[in-house]
Amino acid sequence: MPLDMEELADHIAGEYPGKLFAPIRFVGPSEIFFDPRWLVDVGVRPEEIAAGLGGYRYGENVAHVPAGVVLRDRLDRPLFAGLFADAFLEQISLASLPSYGETTYPEADPGVASVGD
Repeated sequence: MPLDMEELADHIAGEYPGKLFAPIRFVGPSEIFFDPRWLVDVGVRPEEIAAGLGGYRYGENVAHVPAGVVLRDRLDRPLFAGLFADAFLEQISLASLPSYGETTYPEADPGVASVGD
């Protein structure tokens, strides 16, 4: 089920109320782009928002979804498998990946073949 951008924006704006701008500029399949003016307006960093959304549940993101589409058995499940700000992702190298260990998320993508395979 796709992420409801309007509901996510409402949730974030409720946690970090701003005065002038909406928090989210765009939501893609695997990315959320915040309005940089909003970040300055509320004085928050993407890392703080990512940390705050760690407990965001599927059930919190269905207010604008027709009732017949909602997967009721998933309402209490975390919506995100991981949340990372671009500053963190940009510093990761292939050599550093093993230091993060194995996933504990059973539905995780098995990944891609090693470089050179």
